[in-house]
Amino acid sequence: MAAPREEEARAYLEEHKIIELFNNLTAQLVYSRPDNPRQYLIQYLERLRTSKLSQLDYPVLFDDTNLQALFGILDPTRKGFITLEEYKHAMDNLGALDYDPHPVGADADQINMDTFVREAKHGVTKSTASFKQ
Repeated sequence: MAAPREEEARAYLEEHKIIELFNNLTAQLVYSRPDNPRQYLIQYLERLRTSKLSQLDYPVLFDDTNLQALFGILDPTRKGFITLEEYKHAMDNLGALDYDPHPVGADADQINMDTFVREAKHGVTKSTASFKQ
């Protein structure tokens, strides 16, 4: 059984999304590999603060180009769509937390790139918003 102080610490970390913040900071550093990591982290935290206040333009690891490339990997024959199962699997692998589980095209089992990119961006944005909402 965890001690009360340990439980308080865990609750604090969860409430303020501290673990997610450090995971995102580490991922950003590894992905970007800036020459000046400290300055990069300061700028990243400033962008995160601004996005929290405005609720816009969250700093995310994946941009449209990355998501379009991922769609291309999921659609190697260039049919122009992926299946609902592929869509959901990709969202899980991206760590997307908040996306439409039944998007446009799901009834026909054909999710197009625009829908995939929009939903992935939304889902990844929410998962990388490393602050208490």
